[in-house]
Amino acid sequence: MVQCVSILTPSDGKATTHKFRHSSFNKYSKFFPQRRLCDISWPRIMELFQQRIDRLVAEDPENPRKNPLFVVMEAAILIEAGWVGGVDEVWVVVTDPEVACQRLMARNSLSRDEALRRIGAQMSNEEKAKYARVVIHNDANLPTVEAAMALLESQVRAEWDALLDRTK
Repeated sequence: MVQCVSILTPSDGKATTHKFRHSSFNKYSKFFPQRRLCDISWPRIMELFQQRIDRLVAEDPENPRKNPLFVVMEAAILIEAGWVGGVDEVWVVVTDPEVACQRLMARNSLSRDEALRRIGAQMSNEEKAKYARVVIHNDANLPTVEAAMALLESQVRAEWDALLDRTK
């Protein structure tokens, strides 16, 4: 229970994202394992997402079908949370583990071991790709990021156009 209390802000009781993320990977996680945190939070997050969609549909007087054509859910844990059955398509972005490690170390000031532990706790790129209709590779390093972004944009536009064609 100490882990649960330590990730909450005393003033409002909301989870502190940084502490929540850190607690999932630190030496104390045996007291409140990451999977348990996920089992508590993920169903509620999906419930809130569905409520938001329902509200948007109900509020749209111009939509006689009361059914949105597209809803895009950006969710890093869509597969792990078991939400795949609630979407029509899954697109995943994968990154080479070494590139991901370097990015984590730079962004979060982590040691190599800490970064590798986080990467190791996640679903592999290969496993994610099994669920995906579209796999986008995001391995560009800084010197080639502009060219990679142009390629990524063209890939996303092509897939989006294909999606539009499939809904006709």
